[in-house]
Amino acid sequence: HRVRLGEWDLSAANDCRNEFCSNAPIDLDVEEIVVHRNYDPKDQSNANDIALIRFTRRVHYSQTIRPICLPLTASLRSRDHVGQPSWAAGWGKTETAASSEKKLKVAMNVTSLQNCAPVYRRGGILLKPTHMCAGGVNGLDTCSGDSGGPLMRQLAGAWYLIGVVSFGPQKCGTAGVPGVYTNVAEYVDWIRDNIH
Repeated sequence: HRVRLGEWDLSAANDCRNEFCSNAPIDLDVEEIVVHRNYDPKDQSNANDIALIRFTRRVHYSQTIRPICLPLTASLRSRDHVGQPSWAAGWGKTETAASSEKKLKVAMNVTSLQNCAPVYRRGGILLKPTHMCAGGVNGLDTCSGDSGGPLMRQLAGAWYLIGVVSFGPQKCGTAGVPGVYTNVAEYVDWIRDNIH
């Protein structure tokens, strides 16, 4: 397994936009993948759908490779994001049913578990506080190929990872059916315990 950082356009060696060309992306070897011990791939709710990847070497930041903040403080962990705009990004399937060659982003509002859980309960999927929902607007969603990607929100000028793309409706972008994300605030202690 390898991980590529600094990518945007999969069809080009270097990404150029508005006369700015980035450095070539870098590929990093993986030393270890830490999957949450309570994740069960047979669980329809995808509870504990989170993992960490440790690289074999340090990452050097650039204009196209930067970290995202984690909600580490108690106030950030307890923050209610419902009704607030968030962003997801990835190369998943689009409205044409094909994966995108360029990384796309979509703005969606976080929706409450109280409104989201009954939608999935009808299909036998039980959501927990470790889940988070966003979207539910026609045509605005993450989709197959975006799983594991970020749900981000800007707070006080910094970007925070609030969710990880997990699953959603059979037909992406279905009105009234939000996508489901792993609620990162619920896993901060686990993340801290598994990094070094």
